[in-house]
Amino acid sequence: MDVNTTENVNEEALPGPVTESVAFEQSTGQAYSHDELELIKRFTQSRLEHSDALEFIDLKEYEVPPPAHFYQLSKPCVSIKYPHMTFSMSSVRIFEGVYHVLPVIAKTKPRIAVIPLKEEELASFQWARLKDDRYVNKTISAPGFLDDVFRRMKWSKKMRYKAYGHVVDSERGLVLAFDLEQSTWIPGTYSEYVDKETGEVKKKKDIYLPSQYKNKIGMDYEEYISGHQMNMFQDFPELMNMTYDDVPQEYLEEAEVKVE
Repeated sequence: MDVNTTENVNEEALPGPVTESVAFEQSTGQAYSHDELELIKRFTQSRLEHSDALEFIDLKEYEVPPPAHFYQLSKPCVSIKYPHMTFSMSSVRIFEGVYHVLPVIAKTKPRIAVIPLKEEELASFQWARLKDDRYVNKTISAPGFLDDVFRRMKWSKKMRYKAYGHVVDSERGLVLAFDLEQSTWIPGTYSEYVDKETGEVKKKKDIYLPSQYKNKIGMDYEEYISGHQMNMFQDFPELMNMTYDDVPQEYLEEAEVKVE
């Protein structure tokens, strides 16, 4: 069967009347398939023919929820607990087959990046290796590099930090950049809470979010856009509302951080 025949079969398989629920319930939320695009086109055309305008919403009235409210393991991330750092498998798979990277830190921004290398260089480190014929990530001991990171960020060495990144371009090709200002702080402690449905006392990991989420459902959409937020989602399913302002004083004193 050739390509043209396949497309004809797909079009014939589409249902006759196209409603809003049909058009969007069958959408996967990922890249649209041929059938999904046809459904959306037909739905849009139907609305136009009946002069039924789509609702318009003002995004200024909306808030973007904290990244920690989402569960996505496919996003590249780095976990930092002095003096070690580990890049997730979702990070190393982006440059699969590359075993060494060169770490760099921005001069004026709270950001680090790693440059994939074809060959090992003087300042590079190994972030992946072969184990039983499998490509796996590797925990890196980097006290010198992390001393600089922790000093600039005024971080406590008692806590673990987790930041998600995205692919950017550079004069050396594609690199992974991580926004440290949006890092989640994880002190290694747990808080108890009562399950409303069962009455059972449970524990959840203490996690602190950036201060812009303090006493808010999320970040104002305009603030989100103006800040050029990266598409980062933390892999913590619990709804959390503790921010940097709530970090225990013992950690702040160790990091010489003063919370206003």
